[in-house]
Amino acid sequence: MISQRKSALVLLLGLVVASAITVPATSIADTDDPPTRVARLGYLEGSVSFQPGGTDEWVAAPLNRPITTGDKIWSDRGSRAELQLDGSALRLSSKPYGPEPDSFDAWSQGRDSRWDNSDSARYVSSDVVGYEDLDGQGAWESTPDYGNVWFPRSVEPSWAPYHDGHWSYIEPWGYTWVDDQRWGFAPFHYGRWISVRGAWGWVPCPPRAFGAVYVRPVYAPALVAWVGVGAGVAWFALGPREVYVPSYPVEHDGHQQCLQHHHHQQQDSQCNERQLRQSSRTRRRGRDHVPGVHHRAADC
Repeated sequence: MISQRKSALVLLLGLVVASAITVPATSIADTDDPPTRVARLGYLEGSVSFQPGGTDEWVAAPLNRPITTGDKIWSDRGSRAELQLDGSALRLSSKPYGPEPDSFDAWSQGRDSRWDNSDSARYVSSDVVGYEDLDGQGAWESTPDYGNVWFPRSVEPSWAPYHDGHWSYIEPWGYTWVDDQRWGFAPFHYGRWISVRGAWGWVPCPPRAFGAVYVRPVYAPALVAWVGVGAGVAWFALGPREVYVPSYPVEHDGHQQCLQHHHHQQQDSQCNERQLRQSSRTRRRGRDHVPGVHHRAADC
């Protein structure tokens, strides 16, 4: 039985998520395309339940899961959850709001301070969801070829991107990577990965800079390439200059372009003949997307 309080939280969440990720970013022309923005379930404390859109079953809420229209979240007594939406956050608690500041207000202020004092904000676009969780979990280094690169700490020497997590089929994007690491949202849905001296580093979508053209980051379910391995499939992270093309037709012209990594904007970002020939050769070498696995073109 759903309580009145639970119904109110579910309704509030539905309204916020709907307004955040279903309003077209450019025009009505791209309403048939998957959203370019996404909400993230970025913090869980206590007993938090989740009901994916189109289902009747409530399950334990998974950290780092993308949230879309129709999904529902319930925070039980003494529990808290945070939904992150493009530089803002929706926080849920079982306690009713009162006129005096309480522990929930203190917790919210502490969460806000993470954004206000984020070191990663110097290197990552504020439109990248989850970048503040990189703080304290890795180190930023300047590289000659790719600018500022983030290297995660506390990973095994044999670790590789898209290694610790699982695939989940999430409408409308299709198969989506859900990482197990608390910081594992931004680096797996934006930017690119490189290997430097045997260590994996994440090349982010950079922040706005005065006098420079800014291209807004676009969410992708997983920036990987797929290969066939016997009767199964394997995947690996895309690097800079490796074009990410959705495996399904899209209606909006901007989504039909092969978009390169943000760090190489000075090169032609359109799909010229050379890029198309290169993409075709890549597919013939067996790195094409797995049939039925949907992908999203990303600005970086």
